Amino acid sequence: MTKVWDDPVVGGVFVGMGTDSRDQLRQKNKNLLYFNTGGLCQKINRPLELTHRDLGITDKEFDIVANHLAATLKEFNVPKREYEEVMAKIGKLQPY
Repeated sequence: MTKVWDDPVVGGVFVGMGTDSRDQLRQKNKNLLYFNTGGLCQKINRPLELTHRDLGITDKEFDIVANHLAATLKEFNVPKREYEEVMAKIGKLQPY
């Protein structure tokens, strides 16, 4: 998540967040990723349409966050097949 927090376009959303809030957000995003890729965790997040309602997230902002995720998956040498599966699932979340 630090890539997102440090991003000059989307990072401003997270200014003023304390360490505990950032840790909670990081865990919620892990859970979202695990749940949407068939992991064994329980989904504890609110639905994205509720979480992101009225935030005015643009396609550009969504793409920035998705690209940071893609870069992180590549840094961890996630195999191509799994990488493509994750990115396809994340892409389906874009309307929110």
